[in-house]
Amino acid sequence: MLTETDKLNNIFAAKDKYSSDEYIAILEQNLIELAQNQAFSKNQNIENIVSDEIINNKDHFNFDVLNSVQYGVSVVNANSEIIIANNALAEIFDTSATDLIGLKLFSLLHNDHEISKCPVCTGIHKTQRATAEFWNDNIHGFLEVDVDPIFEIAGWEKCSLVTIKDISDRKRIQNDLLLSKKRYEVLFENSHTVMLMVNPFSRRIVKANMAASEFYGYSIETLEKMSVEDINTMPSEQIQVELSNALRKNNNGSAFKHQLSSGEIKTVEIFFGPVCFDGKDLLFAVIHDITANNELFLKLEQTNAQLLIAKHKADESNRLKSAFLANMSHEIRTPLNGILGFAELLSLEKVDDVKRKKFAGIITDSGIKLLNIINDILDLSKIEAGEVKPNMEEFDLVRFFNDIYLFYIERQMQDLKFIFHKPLETTINIISDKTKIFQIVQNLLSNAFKFTKSGQITLEYKIIDNLLIVEVNDTGIGIAKEYQSLIFERFVQLENQNIGIKGTGLGLSIVKSLCKLLNGEIVLSSESEKGSNFKVSLPINPVKEMFFDKAGREIDIVEYKTVELEKLIGTVIIAEDEEINREFFHSTLNKSKLKLYFAKNGVEVIELAHQYPETDLILMDVKMPIINGLEASKIILKDFPDMKIIAHSAYVTKEDLEKNIDAGCIDFLAKPFKINILIDLLNKYLVK
Repeated sequence: MLTETDKLNNIFAAKDKYSSDEYIAILEQNLIELAQNQAFSKNQNIENIVSDEIINNKDHFNFDVLNSVQYGVSVVNANSEIIIANNALAEIFDTSATDLIGLKLFSLLHNDHEISKCPVCTGIHKTQRATAEFWNDNIHGFLEVDVDPIFEIAGWEKCSLVTIKDISDRKRIQNDLLLSKKRYEVLFENSHTVMLMVNPFSRRIVKANMAASEFYGYSIETLEKMSVEDINTMPSEQIQVELSNALRKNNNGSAFKHQLSSGEIKTVEIFFGPVCFDGKDLLFAVIHDITANNELFLKLEQTNAQLLIAKHKADESNRLKSAFLANMSHEIRTPLNGILGFAELLSLEKVDDVKRKKFAGIITDSGIKLLNIINDILDLSKIEAGEVKPNMEEFDLVRFFNDIYLFYIERQMQDLKFIFHKPLETTINIISDKTKIFQIVQNLLSNAFKFTKSGQITLEYKIIDNLLIVEVNDTGIGIAKEYQSLIFERFVQLENQNIGIKGTGLGLSIVKSLCKLLNGEIVLSSESEKGSNFKVSLPINPVKEMFFDKAGREIDIVEYKTVELEKLIGTVIIAEDEEINREFFHSTLNKSKLKLYFAKNGVEVIELAHQYPETDLILMDVKMPIINGLEASKIILKDFPDMKIIAHSAYVTKEDLEKNIDAGCIDFLAKPFKINILIDLLNKYLVK
C-alpha cells in the first residue's frame, strides 16, 4: 500500500500531466491528508506505549513495538545518549539500530557548537517537551523532531522519547506549491485574456485581472467587490444553476450576456474550471467576447446538433453490431454443431458405409460453411484495418469464369436455371487481382442462389474500353427501394422478407469495399419480388487475346496435362506437424506410386532431405516447431540448390507469399485445399 509520502512523490513526478490549477489543488489536498495522518499517528500516544513496555519488560525490551512504527523512534537519557532505537530511525541515517545505541543523539542532528541553540537538545537535557524542523547535513534533507519526556521509572533515569521524521518530500512539495502559486498569479494578472475567479456559492468575484478591468470598464478593486449578478443579465437563480453545473464540470463553453460599466451589452463565451485558491474552492472563468462574431455562436449550435446526429448514428451502429454478433454466433455454431455432432456419430462402431459417407459429406459441407464465415469475418477486419492491398497478376479471364461456372452449375435445380453468357474469345489474358475478383463474383452469385428459389440466375461478363463488366441477374425476392441504400452497409441484413434465410450480412459490404479497392464500382437495380441486377465495373489491363485457328488448334497456349493419381511417380517428402493433416496426405496419395516420407518438424525434414537426396519434391509446411518451414527451406536449398519445394500454409496474404518466394519455394498450396488441387499441383511438377 502506498504511503502518503509515496503518493506525494507520484504527484510530484507527474507534475507535467496537470494544469497549474489541478496541480495546486491536488498538492493541497494531499498535504492536508498527510498532516491529518501524522496527527492521527501522534495521537497514538507512543510515549505511553514505550513507557508501558519499559515498565513491563525492562530487562527484555520487545523491539517489535517500536519497529512497527514507520518513522524514527528512540529513547535517550538526559545526556542525549541513545538507549533504544527502532529500525525506521536507523534507515533514516543509513545505519543499523544496534550501531545507534550509545551515540549522542545531537551527533545525528547537528554540529556540537549548535547544542545550546537547539530546542531538541534543550528539551532532552531538561526532560521537557520540544519540537523542531531543520535541515540535516547527514541525510541532505529536512527532519521533524519531537521530544516527549518519559518520567522516572523505578531503576531507570529520566529519559525522553524522541520521534524523527524525514520531511524532505513535504518541504520540497510545499516549496513547489508556493512557486506554482506565484507562477499562477503572474500568469493570471498579466494575461491578455479576460479572467475572473468566482465564489460559486456566494457568487462574489474574488479576483480579477487587468484584462477584465479593461473589458468591463471597472477597476480591479471595484470588480473584486462586485458579484456575478452585477455583470450577468441572467436572473440570480439561473446564474446559481450555471455556477453549480460548472463546479461539477457540467458547464463549459457557454454563452452569456454581460453588461459593461457603460451599459453596453456584450455576448461572451465563458469556459469554467474548478480551482482551489488560498484554501477555497473557486471557479476559474476564462471569458471571450464573441459579440462581433455571432456566426461562431450559430456554428456552436450547429456543432451540437451534428454531435447529436453523430450520437444517434453511433447508437445505431452499436445496435447493428450487437445484432451482428448475435447472428454471427448462430451462424458459426450451426455448422460447428454439424461437424461435432456427425463426427461423434462417425466414431460409433455400428455405422454402416452408406451412413458413414453421408455423415462425412455433412461434415465436409459444414466445414466449408464455417470456412466461408471465417473468411468473411477476416476479410472485413482486414479491409477495415486497411491491410488489404491489390495483388496484380496476369491470368486467363476465360478460364477463370469457366471455373466459376462449373462450380455453381451444380446448384442448378429443376425450378432454377443457371445461365452463363460469355464472350466468343477462347482466351483473354488480363492483369488484375484475381483473388479479389473471385471474391466479388462469388459473393454476388452466392447471394443470388440464396434468395432465388425459382426462375433463373444469369452470369455475364465482357470487356469494354479496358473495363471488365460483370453482371449477375436473378429472379429472386428483390430489394425494395427504401432498403437499397442500406444493402451495402456493414452489419446490415434485411430481415423483413420472412423467407427464413440467415447469414452474416457481410457479403455485399465486402463486395463494395473490394470494388473500391480495385478502383471500380457496383450498381444495384432491383424491384421487390421481381429480382435484382448487380453490375460491377472494374478497370483492367488486357494482355492479349487468343483464338482457335480454323483447324481447331489452340494458338500460343501452354498448359500442363493432368494425369490420373495412379500415374504419379517419384519421391516426395511431406513436412507437416499436425497428425490429422499427415493422415490426410497419406490417405489421398496412398494409391499413387509415390514414395512418401513424413516429417513432423523442421529438423526432421532437413534430415530426410540429406537421407534421400534423390527426392523429387518437398511439400513444406510453413509453421512447424523447432525450425519453421521457411528456415528449413533455406538450409536445404543451400545443400541442394535444384530441390523443388512447395510451401503449404493457412497464411495466404501477399506478404506471406512473398516470404515463401524469398525462401526459395517454387509454388504455394493454400490451406484448406481440395484433393484435385493437390493432385493437379503434383502433376505440374512431377509429370514430365
